Amino acid sequence: NYAKAIYHYEKALRIRVNDVTASRALAWSYHKIRYYKQSLKLAKKILKRNPSDFQAVLIKARTYVKLRSYKKAYKLIRTSLAEASGDYKVYLRAILADIYLERGKLNEARSIYKETLKEKPLTPGALCGLGKYYLIKEQWQKSAKYLQQAIRVRPHFIEAYNLIAKAYEPTNRKKALYYYRKFYKMASHDPVFVPLLVTVR
Repeated sequence: NYAKAIYHYEKALRIRVNDVTASRALAWSYHKIRYYKQSLKLAKKILKRNPSDFQAVLIKARTYVKLRSYKKAYKLIRTSLAEASGDYKVYLRAILADIYLERGKLNEARSIYKETLKEKPLTPGALCGLGKYYLIKEQWQKSAKYLQQAIRVRPHFIEAYNLIAKAYEPTNRKKALYYYRKFYKMASHDPVFVPLLVTVR
Protein backbone atom coordinates (compact mmCIF):
# COMPACT_ATOMS: atom_id res chain seq x y z
CA ASN A 1 0.00 0.00 0.00
CA TYR A 2 1.82 3.06 -1.30
CA ALA A 3 -0.29 5.53 0.69
CA LYS A 4 0.75 3.90 3.97
CA ALA A 5 4.37 3.65 2.84
CA ILE A 6 4.43 7.35 1.91
CA TYR A 7 2.91 8.29 5.27
CA HIS A 8 5.60 6.35 7.17
CA TYR A 9 8.51 7.59 5.02
CA GLU A 10 7.35 11.20 5.36
CA LYS A 11 7.03 10.71 9.12
CA ALA A 12 10.55 9.25 9.27
CA LEU A 13 11.92 12.23 7.33
CA ARG A 14 10.32 14.69 9.73
CA ILE A 15 12.37 13.04 12.48
CA ARG A 16 15.56 12.45 10.46
CA VAL A 17 15.54 15.06 7.71
CA ASN A 18 18.62 13.74 5.88
CA ASP A 19 17.80 10.02 6.06
CA VAL A 20 18.91 8.88 2.59
CA THR A 21 17.27 5.46 2.77
CA ALA A 22 13.87 6.95 3.63
CA SER A 23 14.32 9.65 0.97
CA ARG A 24 15.03 7.07 -1.73
CA ALA A 25 12.10 4.89 -0.65
CA LEU A 26 9.76 7.90 -0.61
CA ALA A 27 10.95 8.98 -4.06
CA TRP A 28 10.25 5.50 -5.48
CA SER A 29 6.83 5.44 -3.79
CA TYR A 30 5.92 8.79 -5.34
CA HIS A 31 7.13 7.47 -8.68
CA LYS A 32 4.90 4.39 -8.37
CA ILE A 33 1.75 6.44 -7.85
CA ARG A 34 2.66 8.85 -10.67
CA TYR A 35 3.57 11.76 -8.39
CA TYR A 36 6.48 12.39 -10.71
CA LYS A 37 7.21 15.98 -9.71
CA GLN A 38 7.56 14.99 -6.06
CA SER A 39 9.70 11.99 -7.01
CA LEU A 40 11.98 14.15 -9.14
CA LYS A 41 12.28 16.82 -6.44
CA LEU A 42 13.42 14.23 -3.88
CA ALA A 43 15.90 12.60 -6.28
CA LYS A 44 17.43 16.00 -7.03
CA LYS A 45 17.67 16.72 -3.30
CA ILE A 46 19.52 13.44 -2.68
CA LEU A 47 21.90 14.09 -5.57
CA LYS A 48 22.60 17.60 -4.34
CA ARG A 49 23.97 16.07 -1.14
CA ASN A 50 25.66 13.17 -2.90
CA PRO A 51 26.11 13.38 -6.71
CA SER A 52 27.33 9.76 -6.75
CA ASP A 53 24.12 8.28 -5.32
CA PHE A 54 23.29 5.97 -8.22
CA GLN A 55 19.92 4.89 -6.82
CA ALA A 56 18.86 8.53 -6.94
CA VAL A 57 20.23 8.74 -10.50
CA LEU A 58 18.05 5.77 -11.47
CA ILE A 59 14.98 7.39 -9.89
CA LYS A 60 15.70 10.68 -11.62
CA ALA A 61 16.28 9.00 -15.01
CA ARG A 62 13.14 6.85 -14.76
CA THR A 63 11.09 9.89 -13.76
CA TYR A 64 12.39 11.94 -16.68
CA VAL A 65 11.33 9.10 -18.99
CA LYS A 66 7.82 9.05 -17.48
CA LEU A 67 7.62 12.82 -17.96
CA ARG A 68 8.82 12.31 -21.56
CA SER A 69 11.80 14.55 -20.87
CA TYR A 70 13.92 12.28 -23.01
CA LYS A 71 16.76 14.72 -23.66
CA LYS A 72 17.24 15.29 -19.92
CA ALA A 73 17.10 11.56 -19.25
CA TYR A 74 19.57 10.83 -22.06
CA LYS A 75 22.02 13.49 -20.84
CA LEU A 76 21.80 12.24 -17.23
CA ILE A 77 22.37 8.62 -18.24
CA ARG A 78 25.28 9.39 -20.56
CA THR A 79 26.98 11.46 -17.84
CA SER A 80 26.35 8.82 -15.16
CA LEU A 81 27.52 5.89 -17.29
CA ALA A 82 31.07 7.28 -17.20
CA GLU A 83 31.20 6.67 -13.43
CA ALA A 84 28.81 3.72 -13.06
CA SER A 85 29.87 0.11 -12.66
CA GLY A 86 28.31 -3.28 -12.02
CA ASP A 87 24.53 -3.46 -11.73
CA TYR A 88 24.05 0.31 -11.87
CA LYS A 89 25.70 0.43 -15.28
CA VAL A 90 23.45 -2.38 -16.50
CA TYR A 91 20.31 -0.65 -15.21
CA LEU A 92 21.27 2.69 -16.74
CA ARG A 93 21.84 1.09 -20.12
CA ALA A 94 18.46 -0.63 -19.90
CA ILE A 95 16.80 2.76 -19.28
CA LEU A 96 18.72 4.19 -22.24
CA ALA A 97 17.36 1.39 -24.41
CA ASP A 98 13.84 2.14 -23.15
CA ILE A 99 14.28 5.75 -24.29
CA TYR A 100 15.35 4.63 -27.76
CA LEU A 101 12.40 2.23 -27.96
CA GLU A 102 9.87 4.89 -26.95
CA ARG A 103 11.32 7.31 -29.49
CA GLY A 104 11.08 4.75 -32.30
CA LYS A 105 14.83 4.06 -32.57
CA LEU A 106 14.22 0.33 -32.58
CA ASN A 107 17.57 -0.96 -33.80
CA GLU A 108 19.49 1.11 -31.25
CA ALA A 109 17.18 -0.14 -28.48
CA ARG A 110 17.57 -3.77 -29.56
CA SER A 111 21.38 -3.50 -29.63
CA ILE A 112 21.56 -2.11 -26.10
CA TYR A 113 19.10 -4.69 -24.72
CA LYS A 114 21.21 -7.46 -26.28
CA GLU A 115 24.45 -5.99 -24.88
CA THR A 116 22.83 -5.70 -21.45
CA LEU A 117 21.77 -9.35 -21.50
CA LYS A 118 25.26 -10.46 -22.54
CA GLU A 119 26.64 -8.75 -19.46
CA LYS A 120 23.77 -9.70 -17.13
CA PRO A 121 21.54 -12.38 -18.72
CA LEU A 122 18.72 -12.18 -16.17
CA THR A 123 18.02 -8.44 -16.30
CA PRO A 124 14.19 -8.25 -16.22
CA GLY A 125 14.00 -4.77 -17.79
CA ALA A 126 16.12 -5.79 -20.78
CA LEU A 127 14.17 -9.04 -21.26
CA CYS A 128 10.92 -7.10 -21.18
CA GLY A 129 12.40 -4.49 -23.51
CA LEU A 130 13.24 -7.14 -26.11
CA GLY A 131 9.75 -8.54 -25.66
CA LYS A 132 8.36 -5.08 -26.50
CA TYR A 133 10.72 -4.77 -29.46
CA TYR A 134 9.57 -8.06 -31.01
CA LEU A 135 5.95 -7.18 -30.22
CA ILE A 136 6.34 -4.01 -32.28
CA LYS A 137 7.94 -6.09 -35.03
CA GLU A 138 4.99 -8.53 -34.81
CA GLN A 139 7.36 -11.43 -34.13
CA TRP A 140 4.98 -12.99 -31.65
CA GLN A 141 6.95 -16.10 -30.66
CA LYS A 142 10.17 -14.21 -29.97
CA SER A 143 8.26 -11.58 -28.01
CA ALA A 144 6.55 -14.22 -25.84
CA LYS A 145 9.89 -15.99 -25.28
CA TYR A 146 11.60 -12.92 -23.80
CA LEU A 147 8.56 -11.85 -21.81
CA GLN A 148 8.23 -15.34 -20.33
CA GLN A 149 11.87 -15.13 -19.22
CA ALA A 150 11.22 -11.73 -17.67
CA ILE A 151 8.28 -13.17 -15.70
CA ARG A 152 10.36 -16.14 -14.52
CA VAL A 153 13.02 -13.77 -13.18
CA ARG A 154 10.49 -11.33 -11.70
CA PRO A 155 7.17 -13.13 -11.05
CA HIS A 156 5.39 -9.88 -10.12
CA PHE A 157 6.46 -8.00 -13.26
CA ILE A 158 2.98 -6.62 -13.96
CA GLU A 159 3.78 -4.92 -17.28
CA ALA A 160 5.20 -8.15 -18.69
CA TYR A 161 1.90 -10.00 -18.12
CA ASN A 162 0.03 -7.42 -20.20
CA LEU A 163 2.63 -7.56 -22.97
CA ILE A 164 2.84 -11.34 -23.12
CA ALA A 165 -0.96 -11.50 -23.38
CA LYS A 166 -0.72 -9.20 -26.42
CA ALA A 167 2.05 -11.40 -27.87
CA TYR A 168 -0.09 -14.54 -27.57
CA GLU A 169 -3.30 -12.90 -28.81
CA PRO A 170 -2.69 -13.45 -32.57
CA THR A 171 -1.67 -17.13 -32.20
CA ASN A 172 -3.00 -18.55 -28.92
CA ARG A 173 -6.08 -16.82 -27.54
CA LYS A 174 -6.36 -19.28 -24.63
CA LYS A 175 -2.90 -18.33 -23.37
CA ALA A 176 -3.60 -14.65 -24.06
CA LEU A 177 -6.72 -14.82 -21.90
CA TYR A 178 -4.76 -16.59 -19.14
CA TYR A 179 -2.17 -13.80 -19.01
CA TYR A 180 -4.75 -11.03 -19.34
CA ARG A 181 -6.52 -12.45 -16.28
CA LYS A 182 -3.21 -12.59 -14.41
CA PHE A 183 -2.50 -9.00 -15.40
CA TYR A 184 -5.97 -7.84 -14.38
CA LYS A 185 -5.67 -9.45 -10.95
CA MET A 186 -2.24 -7.97 -10.25
CA ALA A 187 -2.81 -4.56 -11.84
CA SER A 188 -6.00 -3.87 -9.88
CA HIS A 189 -3.80 -3.26 -6.82
CA ASP A 190 -1.26 -1.01 -8.55
CA PRO A 191 -2.17 2.62 -9.37
CA VAL A 192 0.31 2.72 -12.26
CA PHE A 193 -1.64 0.09 -14.20
CA VAL A 194 -5.23 0.80 -13.14
CA PRO A 195 -5.88 3.00 -16.24
CA LEU A 196 -5.08 -0.03 -18.45
CA LEU A 197 -7.63 -2.30 -16.82
CA VAL A 198 -10.48 -0.99 -18.93
CA THR A 199 -8.70 -2.38 -22.01
CA VAL A 200 -8.65 -5.96 -20.69
CA ARG A 201 -12.09 -6.32 -19.12
